[in-house]
Amino acid sequence: MKKTVVCCLLFLIVLSILILSGCQNSKETKTDDESTARETETNPAESTARETETNPAESTVPETPNEDTKTNLITNFSVSAFKECYDENNTLLSPISIMYALTMTANGADGNTLAEMEKVLGNTTGELNAKLKVFSEKLPQGDKFSVQIANSIWFKDNDSFSVSENFLNTNKEYYGAEVYRSSFDKKTIDQMNEWVKEKTKGMIPEIVKDLSPSLVMCLLNTVAFEAEWAKPYDGTYSVRKEVFTTADNKSQECDFLFSTEDTYIKDENSVGVVKYYNGYNYAFVAILPDESTSLSEYVSNLTGDKINNMLNNTKNGIVHTRLPKFEIEYSITANEVLKNMGMIDAFDSGKADFSKIGSSSDGNIYISNILHKTYIAVTEKGTKAGAVTSVFLDAEMSNPTQTEIINVYLDRPFLYMIIECDSNTPLFIGAVNSIE
Repeated sequence: MKKTVVCCLLFLIVLSILILSGCQNSKETKTDDESTARETETNPAESTARETETNPAESTVPETPNEDTKTNLITNFSVSAFKECYDENNTLLSPISIMYALTMTANGADGNTLAEMEKVLGNTTGELNAKLKVFSEKLPQGDKFSVQIANSIWFKDNDSFSVSENFLNTNKEYYGAEVYRSSFDKKTIDQMNEWVKEKTKGMIPEIVKDLSPSLVMCLLNTVAFEAEWAKPYDGTYSVRKEVFTTADNKSQECDFLFSTEDTYIKDENSVGVVKYYNGYNYAFVAILPDESTSLSEYVSNLTGDKINNMLNNTKNGIVHTRLPKFEIEYSITANEVLKNMGMIDAFDSGKADFSKIGSSSDGNIYISNILHKTYIAVTEKGTKAGAVTSVFLDAEMSNPTQTEIINVYLDRPFLYMIIECDSNTPLFIGAVNSIE
């Protein structure tokens, strides 16, 4: 049951990210401060790769964001991006991956380019840096559940491009970004893909097929989620064949996971189940619209506040659930989606202002492409999900009660999320319209 969906809208973000490892022999590259950057060795298999040496960040470290805003920021971005991307096909985003990749990039933006990026992301880069750093540091980890976030910056090793050490320092400080100087040739492509494959634990084996001659930098972020169910499907929890009805009323027979849960969510036109992973730090949330409401209609009216209200007001009851086993691969070019959200100048070779990244004698630096790839597999044992977001920058000359019984039978199109339970933050958000 493997479905590959490439969303034609071009998108995205949910988190979101950005990977790859490797580089070649050491060379000296100019910086804006005329200081020397030592090349990081770029063999992804070697854990001893050296980072580019940089001076401490000059900017003042912002205060940690208020706890009252910790859920709204990411959830609002998640829903906005998902709505721009959703096209009635199987869809899966990692908003958190996209946010990490975009915020790292925004640390090199200035002027109206920065203002637009901050508006789309929902806060200033200073606040985002602090919030995302705290978020990644506090993610619960265990033997049977884990979330791994990785970041890297690859920049071109030639005399025409000069990179800002302050930009590199800021992203190393807040995101632990690995920094690689590279010749951007076939070997670099292999190294980047190997880095992504390693950081996503093999779930996403490739993100880059080729590199344009005008490319000067690539920022990568990866998210890897693995967790076993708190209540696995064995014994009283069974697996049986049932029929899933697609959005266009086609019948698809597949394996369903049957269980009885005790937590659900509900609003005026939907009901959902919350199924926890081992340790109860993360949960799979599936939302089923009423039969009179299509998934497309439901998504069109979805808001971050609506999601937050549902997750903050879970209910207890006897919840008879059947969940289809499914495996989905998804990819999207996010340029148009982000433009529709208000991030316009960053993609314009004449208007983009990424002067805080560095400078190139080949022309103005701008975002040429943002790629987002995701993967998820839901089985009787648990869930595996991975994401990568890549930002490519080129340089070109411009031209109920405890006894209430609820049935949540996910045998027709439904919305789902993987959330971190303390903050109710969506790590992944997706929709299932077809199983085959």
